[in-house]
Amino acid sequence: MLNNRVAAVVASAALAVASLSLAAPAEAAPAKAAASCWNGTVKAKESLTIRKKTTAKSTALGVFPKGATACFDSSTGGQKYKLCGKRDDQWSTIVYKGIEGYVVTTCIKF
Repeated sequence: MLNNRVAAVVASAALAVASLSLAAPAEAAPAKAAASCWNGTVKAKESLTIRKKTTAKSTALGVFPKGATACFDSSTGGQKYKLCGKRDDQWSTIVYKGIEGYVVTTCIKF
């Protein structure tokens, strides 16, 4: 009888030690930080074509949908246009879902 009790206690202790090594850590590792936008973000006032160069006829790289947010890089002069109710020649470099290109500055909100 004593041998059965000792064997049961030893088995319980071994099981407890084994479960400790399989338990999840007390604190989970922090999640990877999302890529940050060094110069802030912009929001599209209208759906815009992301262009390779600062001209309306430049190669289209993708679409920046109305209401979407993208990383802003910089602004530069380019072809003049009239969009979103304004005439201008400023184009902004953005990164949207991995696509880097130019959009007209008058149609984005900083």
